[in-house]
Amino acid sequence: MSAAKDGGTRRTWSLEERQRIVAEALAPGASVAAVARRHGLNANLIFKWVRRSREGWLDRPDARRRRRRRRRE
Repeated sequence: MSAAKDGGTRRTWSLEERQRIVAEALAPGASVAAVARRHGLNANLIFKWVRRSREGWLDRPDARRRRRRRRRE
């Protein structure tokens, strides 16, 4: 994990960290909420990572690229 350079609160997680957290959340008997608390994350973010891992998105080397939203004009 690394913090934003501009002093903001946005954090980035390496692909390996995300994969490890997803595996931890998917372990039998694991609670996504408990995993989220342990790592200082919102459970919704973990659910997003789980969904993306099932789609194969977290297995790609370019997974760190962020999707950019287009502004409505």
